Amino acid sequence: MLFRSLLLSPYQVEVLFVLCTLLGGRRKIDAQELMKSNRIILILDDMFERLPWDHRCSGNRDDSAENSNEQQAGMHGPGCECTPESAMCVQYLRLVHNFCDRDCDNYSGRRLLLSTDERKFIFEDHMASEYGAPKLSPGLLSKIVAAFVSELDESPYRFWLASCVESYLRGSSSLEQVFVAKSGLMEHLIGDVTCQRLHCAGSLQTSFDLLGELCKGNIEVLSLLVTYLENEEKFRKLMSVAASNLVDSNRSEEHT
Repeated sequence: MLFRSLLLSPYQVEVLFVLCTLLGGRRKIDAQELMKSNRIILILDDMFERLPWDHRCSGNRDDSAENSNEQQAGMHGPGCECTPESAMCVQYLRLVHNFCDRDCDNYSGRRLLLSTDERKFIFEDHMASEYGAPKLSPGLLSKIVAAFVSELDESPYRFWLASCVESYLRGSSSLEQVFVAKSGLMEHLIGDVTCQRLHCAGSLQTSFDLLGELCKGNIEVLSLLVTYLENEEKFRKLMSVAASNLVDSNRSEEHT
């Protein structure tokens, strides 16, 4: 096994790409179930700690909105300064996203991103004890959330980290929504949206998309949202930013 690993090590990006393609193909459900049974999340969890997240890609420095959105999604053009390390990180995150992505709420595979302690805390204890107890060992989802919170706007990983969290939240239970919201993610998102600094293209959309998935159909998370807003001024700021960046997607589709 060690010898095979050494042989495959130069092709890690290609291996991740192939697995990602299988998880996004016509038989994605079969691929998800096969990889779940082969404990791929344990491998990805171990791999997360060893990936070079400190390597950054400056991307194509064209300032147009179209190219900025492509850079946000990790699609870079001529002049891109991607390193092999950053390419591997993006393929890794695409793989996690595709593993979690399924249009149903009974897919147990995504819950493998939680550690055993976290699953017990959420589903058996119903988060009765104080959240954030140090005895909870973090699962892959918690590590991804922590990485997202620490990323800068211009990071090529921010979009894909957010996509992983979004794909987990789609179809998740209300308890899982509360758990992720209390992980520090909601507080970070509100702070990011209401701060006065200039945001990179796509950054606000990423934050609002995550807020939407967190709050969708969940009164408790909405109550948390109100709590984190602290005062009326912060609430007005959030609504002002939301209104000024509102996009009528249905109307846009009609004109295309």
